[in-house]
Amino acid sequence: MPEKILVVDDDEEFANLLGLLLTKRGFKPEVAYGGVQALEMAKKLSPSIILQDYMLPDFKGMDLLKALRRDCPASSVIIITARGSEEVAVELMKAGAADYLKKPFEVDSLLLTIENVRKMRGYEAERDRLNEDLRQQNRELMALNAFSTALTSGMLSAEKCESALGIVVKNMRVDLVNIFVSANGRGLRMLGSAGPDREKFSECVIARDEGLASYVTEIRKVAVVTDFRKETRFKVPTLVFEHGITSALAAPLMYKDRALGALVAYSIEPRTFHSSDMKLMGSFAGQIAMSLESELISERLEKMRRRWQVTFDAVPDAVIVQDANHVILKANRAASVMAGMEVKDIIGQKCSWVFHNSKEPVPGCPVNDAIATKKEIFRELSTGDGSTKLAIWAYPILDDAGELEAVVEYIRKAGA
Repeated sequence: MPEKILVVDDDEEFANLLGLLLTKRGFKPEVAYGGVQALEMAKKLSPSIILQDYMLPDFKGMDLLKALRRDCPASSVIIITARGSEEVAVELMKAGAADYLKKPFEVDSLLLTIENVRKMRGYEAERDRLNEDLRQQNRELMALNAFSTALTSGMLSAEKCESALGIVVKNMRVDLVNIFVSANGRGLRMLGSAGPDREKFSECVIARDEGLASYVTEIRKVAVVTDFRKETRFKVPTLVFEHGITSALAAPLMYKDRALGALVAYSIEPRTFHSSDMKLMGSFAGQIAMSLESELISERLEKMRRRWQVTFDAVPDAVIVQDANHVILKANRAASVMAGMEVKDIIGQKCSWVFHNSKEPVPGCPVNDAIATKKEIFRELSTGDGSTKLAIWAYPILDDAGELEAVVEYIRKAGA
């Protein structure tokens, strides 16, 4: 499409001549013969370049320049003037002129000036694009940082989930955002929801083997719906139509090669989601997936810890784990009975203090010798009053470098 140029000059013959010349050079010129007419045409046409004569009968040149820059900031103004002093040039450039030409001028000078201004406009457009990209990246980084902060520290509670999804609602500019997670092969269940109309629309996006959430979980890719009425890839829940939801963007919650569920953003108004929206949505989904996986791992570890503790407590003899300073790290129920204290009160105390009321290990302590030799030690000792003989094993635990990590002490009544 030819580039639009507005020529402003009260000399009609000169203005028309410039228009003809520009037409032959591939531009689309329009001509105004005064300042008032120029302002009206500039607002209507939005030309990329305006060639403005400085001396006009109905408008002061500097005033018209400022008015054009105010009303048409996207247009570049080249001033044509017979007053070619440096002072005038400086004032014109300060007022926003892109360049100026001194009358009389050669055609080549005019075309060169226009070409230079066009290049400058290109540079400025590229600069603006890069600045916008940087601003967008900064917004995304700030959003992801806030989102990550909202998800960290502890389990993914309802309050924390709502706070994180609120960040998604704000940055995706949508009406509703939901998290769906797999329900042990029984479809998807909604884990959390956020948005100004959450209560009104939440039930319409609870999907079981249907809807956008199930679709992206299956294909494991980001998907966009621009109009649910035209959707053919999956079955759309009827409540989506009943509540007027039109568009949506969804990303699977991927952890390694597993889809844990989906993050879905819904819009009542028709929306066109761009690649930057999809990228940001994928980043949000990735952080949720890592948080969910971390939560699952924590749950598994807690189950293992409870099972281990049950097994540990089932051992009828006392078992105590100590570090190199004889500080008790773990103890089973039999050890707490022997000490006459709860397990939680034993942990963190020195073994000699708990069992012998002594700050230092008692003579012949097998644990002390196991720490010193890094070898298994067995001894039979009597209690302080001599009433009971104890069989004690001390097993050092070494790391890959052969350094002592802990000692396991196993205590059994002799003859038991």
